[in-house]
Amino acid sequence: MSDKFINQVYWDSGAQAYYTGSQISSSPKQRIHFANRLMEPSARIIKWESTTSYQAAKMVPALPILQANHRYRLVAGLTTEPEQAVLLRLEFFNLQGERIKKLEFYNGNHQFVYPVGAFSYTLSLINAGATALEFSRLQIADAQTPPAAFDDLWLQEPRPGAGDDQALFVLLVQDGKHSRTSRPDLGPTFEHVSYQLVNIAWQYDGDLVEELSPLLTRRTKHLQLVSTTPATDQAVAKLCALHPNVKGLVTDQFSDSDLAHYQWTGKADWYSPEISEPDWLTIGRAIQQQRKEG
Repeated sequence: MSDKFINQVYWDSGAQAYYTGSQISSSPKQRIHFANRLMEPSARIIKWESTTSYQAAKMVPALPILQANHRYRLVAGLTTEPEQAVLLRLEFFNLQGERIKKLEFYNGNHQFVYPVGAFSYTLSLINAGATALEFSRLQIADAQTPPAAFDDLWLQEPRPGAGDDQALFVLLVQDGKHSRTSRPDLGPTFEHVSYQLVNIAWQYDGDLVEELSPLLTRRTKHLQLVSTTPATDQAVAKLCALHPNVKGLVTDQFSDSDLAHYQWTGKADWYSPEISEPDWLTIGRAIQQQRKEG
């Protein structure tokens, strides 16, 4: 697993769940509410596996492949009633299917080392007196990944370009469902650009305009917002309307006539539903053009 990625796992990612007497509901963004007041303590609520038989199960493994003797961070988007009433259990197995190590912890933010000799592993939620829980996703990444990178809204550190008086380009990036990229390959068009990445989890349901406004207030000039996907176009336009000192660039999919004059006039056709990552080359060219015109 590359340290560039936070791998994300969801409730229905090929998992085996406890359904007897359970009430399970899911939001459009796959946030799960699970309730079962009669479930006995120590029962397994759900289990994910790193290996499966595709012919038998007709599904790919839910958990990512890990490297032996490497340290990882596991973050579980999990709240329970009462608090800390669910145990997280990691079990590691050799090639013969024999368990060689077991880890258990209540903390939803935990580091572990993938043991030498392990061929596969499972992750389970074990009932420890919970009557209900809310679950969003599991995240697994290199232990050196910044803790803030696991948040729904992650403002990465600005990357300075050549010259201190340049505009700072704030790039809003909507994450895919299965991974978050911490250091995307932006290519040579960004070599001399001062920029800041803002990663937005696809499950994010907060107010993007409200949360980003303090960032824009602190910087009084030369700030330019870039929407890399139609999902963030409206937020960029609204932020520009609220902060006259801020300029913005939205995709060519934006069609709000009340806010359309906040769109730069440059080429903005970098979005396509067929690609999973932003078209950094086209975005970079549009930014370079804006720098020339500015």
